[in-house]
Amino acid sequence: MSRPIDPPTFEPTTKPRVLIEATEWAMRESMATVVRNAGYEVAACAGPEGTDQPCALIADGICPAVENADIVVHLLRHQDLRNRDVLRNLRRRHPNLPVVVQVPEPRVSAFPEDFAGCHLLPFPAGPGALRETIDRALGSSSAAQDPT
Repeated sequence: MSRPIDPPTFEPTTKPRVLIEATEWAMRESMATVVRNAGYEVAACAGPEGTDQPCALIADGICPAVENADIVVHLLRHQDLRNRDVLRNLRRRHPNLPVVVQVPEPRVSAFPEDFAGCHLLPFPAGPGALRETIDRALGSSSAAQDPT
């Protein structure tokens, strides 16, 4: 069995910490840039599909990145069963952690139990929708602080 994914880490901060899970590098980095520019601290993970390594959320249920996050933005492809397991275990193990999921509406209709309790981000969505969904999920209209 291969070694589990090395979890990303957050820098010490007073800003809200956002974990972005996205398989594709370009998507992960562009979303991270948008979220960072909005004043959040960001860590990013490619997930099991993006690394071909087991995810700690599936293996033993404990991921230090998730444990230290204030919110998770889950952009992993729902069609991959490993990614569905990540989302299910994330919701089961951390029921009070806000989770934003970007997913096409037909997937939500087909698998409503997978997205129960999640904050849905339409697919596709622009930077403004991402920021608004994160703010709403954190319970604030302007959760991020001015970084200066």
